[in-house]
Amino acid sequence: MKYLNNYFFNFKEYGEYSILNNTIEVRGKYLAGQYILIKDSILNDGVYKITKVENNIITLEEELNTELFTGYICSLSVPRDFIKTCEEIKKFNEKQVKTDIISESFPMGYSYSKTTVNGQLTTWKDVFSIELSPYRKIYDDFRRCKSI
Repeated sequence: MKYLNNYFFNFKEYGEYSILNNTIEVRGKYLAGQYILIKDSILNDGVYKITKVENNIITLEEELNTELFTGYICSLSVPRDFIKTCEEIKKFNEKQVKTDIISESFPMGYSYSKTTVNGQLTTWKDVFSIELSPYRKIYDDFRRCKSI
């Protein structure tokens, strides 16, 4: 999302929040399976998936640090196709060799070769550029996102 400058904002809420045992009390309406963005936290900035919602308390999938912060919780409306592409990128990166260098030699100095396709270096950005291009934005829409 950061690479594309697109977080798929739905709405945002600003206030003082307490993160304890991967839970946060929120004001807005959220759904299990939805993603949120935590912004302006010291320890937990990032995108997280909601696993449970009960009485305005959301539980997040990932392990978060206990923290009291003043900042934003942003509701995201992430398209299913985008999530699928992210999962494919993760699989691609897991299959890739830990380095893009495929050969090295030391006969008269150091030289190396990198993985390429049609003479171009290959990264997940190259391989998935067509799938990701419809989601790319110049501005991230945070400022224009509805506040509750």
